[in-house]
Amino acid sequence: MRGIFNPPLGDTYAVLLIRSAGSRSDTLLLLLVRDGEEWNATRMYEEQSVAYPPVIVRGRPGAYRDFYDQEQVSLTIAHSVVYWHMESSALAFVHADGEVRRVLVSD
Repeated sequence: MRGIFNPPLGDTYAVLLIRSAGSRSDTLLLLLVRDGEEWNATRMYEEQSVAYPPVIVRGRPGAYRDFYDQEQVSLTIAHSVVYWHMESSALAFVHADGEVRRVLVSD
């Protein structure tokens, strides 16, 4: 999935790697950013022994509430990645100021 998260960064991709291990899978969510001729990878999230692999989609700007404590987070920039287990949980990730931040938006 290609996501242009922040134009000044140039080409940026969110990549979900899935390694099958029998009936379960391990997942790794990476953010790849091109810096000139080089690519830099940031490990955003990983899960082991997942029964049903998730999908990733680009999140939209807006207000998100944490599922458990109902704390509201406003995303004013269009560069979030949502890691979504269909009909289950969803985590929204943002890479800002060199840090990966996340909020559980559904469970």
